[in-house]
Amino acid sequence: MRNAVSDALEALYGPRWPWNATFERSLPTAAIGYDPRNDLHNARRRAPTTGKVIPELKFVFWQKMFTGRYDTRIWDPHLRRVLPNLDPPKSVADLRKQTYAQLEQVRLLRNRIAHHEPIFNRSLMDDHQTIHDLVAARCSITAGWLKSYERATAIIVNDWETVDDNDQTELLDPIKQGVVRDDQVHELGDVFAGDLDALLVL
Repeated sequence: MRNAVSDALEALYGPRWPWNATFERSLPTAAIGYDPRNDLHNARRRAPTTGKVIPELKFVFWQKMFTGRYDTRIWDPHLRRVLPNLDPPKSVADLRKQTYAQLEQVRLLRNRIAHHEPIFNRSLMDDHQTIHDLVAARCSITAGWLKSYERATAIIVNDWETVDDNDQTELLDPIKQGVVRDDQVHELGDVFAGDLDALLVL
């Protein structure tokens, strides 16, 4: 997803968009919480080229680029080009909002995995489908490759088949009740983290 945003920014601000003053001024600042302008400053200090800056920026930076403040300048002319497989009948504004919401869903899942927090009260099949949909929006070939190699679906369906309709919300402690083992918990987290890495690079 970050490469999709970078493509749009490059079309507007040039190949060295991280150093473009107009783009920098378009980023909001925040006294409390996440500050995208400060994130960009920090990334530029650590990396001399655009290609090096891109992976230094936080996931939330790329998500925040899908807010309404960028519709006119960035997404109206570039969204369908950088995400060519989005739903054609929908408006650009609706597709941008949809992408933001999907990235929020993925960000929350990613944060829970990164902090080793439980993910059993989530609809993991829905999370997995959202990851696939975002990848497919950028490149259907990559989405097909991901689908052929990912293991999350098999782990969720086969290892949690004792849970009706994959509804983990009824389980207060799946490990204690013997529904999943500790090693399966870590394996599932690793699998989702791999899928998330693939999504972020696009």
